[in-house]
Amino acid sequence: MVACAAALALALPAATSASDASPTRLLATGFEFDVRVSTGTVNPGRAIVQFRNTGEDPHDLTIQRSDAGAPLASTGEVQPGGLVKIDTRLRKASHFYFYCSLLDHRQLGMEALVKVRRHRR
Repeated sequence: MVACAAALALALPAATSASDASPTRLLATGFEFDVRVSTGTVNPGRAIVQFRNTGEDPHDLTIQRSDAGAPLASTGEVQPGGLVKIDTRLRKASHFYFYCSLLDHRQLGMEALVKVRRHRR
């Protein structure tokens, strides 16, 4: 069994480019009335964002580039205690707002800014 696993590992190609690199993983937590992200600066490329609603009201997580009109991605409404995932791409040298788009939640402070580096580290 161990020999089979070792042979399979040797047969698989190694990741050699930034596009093949592991995705960035972020945890965003929403509650009345704040959004907190696990880090404020990330690598460009694929990102897996988990959104956990720890509040008492429904919330969502919307991701929007700071200089673009339309949102990049949104979770839809998440009930209290819920956890959902967004799989997206974050462009290099950009800034993204992570916010709740329900009612007036963003205006009440449910927003965080995430910066994307110019290059992968």
